[in-house]
Amino acid sequence: MKFEDQEFSGQDVHMDFNQFIKCKFVDCNLIYHGFGPIGMDGCSFTKIRWTFSDAAANTIGFMTSLYAGAGEGGRKLIEQTFENIKAGRGFQK
Repeated sequence: MKFEDQEFSGQDVHMDFNQFIKCKFVDCNLIYHGFGPIGMDGCSFTKIRWTFSDAAANTIGFMTSLYAGAGEGGRKLIEQTFENIKAGRGFQK
């Protein structure tokens, strides 16, 4: 669903499969389940919290395990992943 120029305040917002354009999030819990893409462009955030649930939580747990328990190769993989994210390259399938 596409949301444009909307304000979300004091609520849980499920992010999967949604596009947010110039939206305001105030005192919200933004929940990403990892089931589908999200889009954000020109949004503002005040006192928000992120919750990663379901597949998204599993992915973060997996990345944490790689970083902490897979030796130097695991650490390098996770660090390179974050470098790619910071450079806007993201993940390629």
